[in-house]
Amino acid sequence: MFLRKLLILIIIFLLVHKMSKATFEFLLQMLRPYLTRQIKGSPMIPPHHQLMIAIWKMAMMDSYRSVCDRFNVGRATAVRAVRRVTHALFLNASTFIKWPLVCDHRTLITHCYAGHPDSVHDQRVFRQSEVANYLNDEEKFLGDSHILGDAAYE
Repeated sequence: MFLRKLLILIIIFLLVHKMSKATFEFLLQMLRPYLTRQIKGSPMIPPHHQLMIAIWKMAMMDSYRSVCDRFNVGRATAVRAVRRVTHALFLNASTFIKWPLVCDHRTLITHCYAGHPDSVHDQRVFRQSEVANYLNDEEKFLGDSHILGDAAYE
């Protein structure tokens, strides 16, 4: 009975979030090491259950009470699952998110442009950023200044 209920919950979950099973499995495989206890201790809920709880909480903005009822877990378990998944996503963010940053000679970040939520070519991002306007402004980008970057920054 429990497995049938879990299977139905997974199907509803994937339909509601418009997430393909392949995408869910990809995320699960990438995050599994972070969602599995490495040392002995009290048992944890399975990684796929943790991932479903976290995605549901992030996407639906339900209260933890509602999430706990839906996934049949306690509040502390749900909170820990969301925290674990969030932390694992943060640790893997550089795999998928590339931030166009500008830094000075001391490597202090002076500008970060995050204006495109989807995949966009570097050159287009640069052309639409404030930095492109600085290049032609003598007050902001002095004549003896340089910008280092790939071909997109021409």
